[in-house]
Amino acid sequence: MTAAALAQSFPILDFETYLEIEAKAANKHEFYHGIVFAVAGSTNMHLMLCSNVQFQLSRLLSRRKCYVFAEARIVTPNSAASFYADVSVHCDQVLPANGLATTSPILVVEVLSPSTRKFDLNAKRKEYFRLPSLRHYLLLDTESISAMLYTREANQTWPKDPVELIDPKATIPLTALKLHLKLKDLYRQTQLLA
Repeated sequence: MTAAALAQSFPILDFETYLEIEAKAANKHEFYHGIVFAVAGSTNMHLMLCSNVQFQLSRLLSRRKCYVFAEARIVTPNSAASFYADVSVHCDQVLPANGLATTSPILVVEVLSPSTRKFDLNAKRKEYFRLPSLRHYLLLDTESISAMLYTREANQTWPKDPVELIDPKATIPLTALKLHLKLKDLYRQTQLLA
């Protein structure tokens, strides 16, 4: 469903109203230009990929001043959007223990599901790219061994197209974090890696 179609279906809210709703809600909701929508449940494949990513990043960053979060709420500039990223990394910053959101990840990882794929690849990507701190946006597919990586270039621009990796032996270069993830490690214990 397009943002225009959503806007016709639901009332448009300001960001402060969204925060009030979210503070009282039993379930998580995301915010996109005035539209509030519930975060969908996850399949086992989605959960396994998120767990594998979080584990590998936590292991590789264990001796650095970095936090690896699952489902951290990330607010984009001007409060235009607020998303719960599947996995995000935040380095060299103090995050308040009672904080409800962050605005400065270095890496955001989203796991693509058939229902969220288009939104993650388009609208969400454009909003994340507005974050000055973001250096990498990594997308993992749940239907095949496939990763798409966007890396911010030295001149601060984002490439039009991602680097696509489909060979399980491939490594994902996260240059801003000075590490590489092995694609096969992210898909370990899934039926796709047989």
